[in-house]
Amino acid sequence: MMRQYITSQSTDSNKLLSATCAFMQVTVNSKPHSLNDNSTVLDLLTELNLVGKRIAVELDGDIVPKSAHASTRLSEGATLEIVVAVGGG
Repeated sequence: MMRQYITSQSTDSNKLLSATCAFMQVTVNSKPHSLNDNSTVLDLLTELNLVGKRIAVELDGDIVPKSAHASTRLSEGATLEIVVAVGGG
């Protein structure tokens, strides 16, 4: 999905300068979620405030090891399940 955002306005000629930002749609725990194109698992976890928490991530049926979060790119239509470990006793 392409969206266009105005990034600045020229005061000299009142011309609008714009940049095109691309977004993709993924599913996280059965809910739709929009992300910037080229986002990684780590980008998603950062957006969801889950970095540093004890979690497990499954991407399209495969577990993504923590060591691969930063290098695993997401794609349009990807399905993720994220489970947060809860301690207790």
